[in-house]
Amino acid sequence: MIKKIIFIFLILPSVVFSYEIYFYVAASMTKPAKEVVRKFNSQSKVDHIILITGGSGQLLNKIIFSKKGDVYLPASKSFKDKAEKAGIVLETISFLYQTPVFGLSEIGEREIKSFEDLAYKEVRIALGNPKTMALGKIYEDIKIKMPKNLASGIEKNMVVLALNVSQIVNYLKTNTVDAGIIFDSVARVNSFTYLKFPDNYAEKDVASINLLKFSKDMEKVKRFISFLVKNKDVFKKYGFEVIDK
Repeated sequence: MIKKIIFIFLILPSVVFSYEIYFYVAASMTKPAKEVVRKFNSQSKVDHIILITGGSGQLLNKIIFSKKGDVYLPASKSFKDKAEKAGIVLETISFLYQTPVFGLSEIGEREIKSFEDLAYKEVRIALGNPKTMALGKIYEDIKIKMPKNLASGIEKNMVVLALNVSQIVNYLKTNTVDAGIIFDSVARVNSFTYLKFPDNYAEKDVASINLLKFSKDMEKVKRFISFLVKNKDVFKKYGFEVIDK
């Protein structure tokens, strides 16, 4: 009787990375972040970036709960402040200006001709959840400065409270809503027509790069942050307003 000997081969990845850097990025910055991460990963032989995207609040909750993460790039100062208050930020670099606007769907373009139409016409509007999304929190601050009848009209026309900007982009692309709050850079990336907030209650926010205390190798993570800053032109290419220092 011939015994068959079965060999089991364990296939290992051809590259073993010495460190994986967890990079948490607000959904509004997904496209340029992906490009920078691809560029870094193609050049690095030992370190590898893992990109995680979502609403700024969602990401912050993940970081705090898991106690895992190296770099956090939320879409607004408010979530950077929350991260600092939670005691998880070691260093911060101001990186981008973010300006909220109302993006319009194809149907919305035909129906909405002025900012006031958002309140005084029967249209469908997507706003953001302030607990999970930077734009939701920013809009709460803007709303305080708006005339009450305008703010209440927009609230009346709200049909969805999104968790992140990717949801709103999808709602606009599919004509699920007529208008949705997004950043001007997101509107440009997706070729949306958009309405600016009137000057007397418009706001410009700051997105910052944050080094997290959970990093196991600060030197490697700082090298990546330096790479990210040096490649800010990628963000400019996608229509973002980069803070030049």
